[in-house]
Amino acid sequence: MMARLRHQQLLLQVQMAKQLILLIMIFHMLMAEKDAGTYDVKVTFKGNYTGSLTTKFTIAKANQSLKIKSPKKKMKVGAKAKIKIKANKGHGKVTYKVSNKKIAKIKKGKLVALKKGKVKLTVTLKATKNYNQKKVTITKKVK
Repeated sequence: MMARLRHQQLLLQVQMAKQLILLIMIFHMLMAEKDAGTYDVKVTFKGNYTGSLTTKFTIAKANQSLKIKSPKKKMKVGAKAKIKIKANKGHGKVTYKVSNKKIAKIKKGKLVALKKGKVKLTVTLKATKNYNQKKVTITKKVK
């Protein structure tokens, strides 16, 4: 009698483990297919098991990756350099800004050195439905 009860308990644990694995697989599939936001998930047990479980889960916005690859740290007055960046796939709109428009300006995605001095170049990736905004600032010297 005791062995039979133990066997039934073991079968129940195996079935529950299978249900849990299935739930985890469903959760991962939903995560891969959904945008950032809050979602409801309902799991209904079948067969010898009754009941259901409804829960909410949230997919948070991810941080964007951004690296400014150029222009070089030092530029000569009158020089123009294309601003190259490395960013994640699906990134937000790219905007450029300089700290002092008398020293340098942005023209058609290029940094144009106007006069001697230091200027900060800020590149911003705007937020999207799945990503947070990201800003990176570097300092350039015009000689």
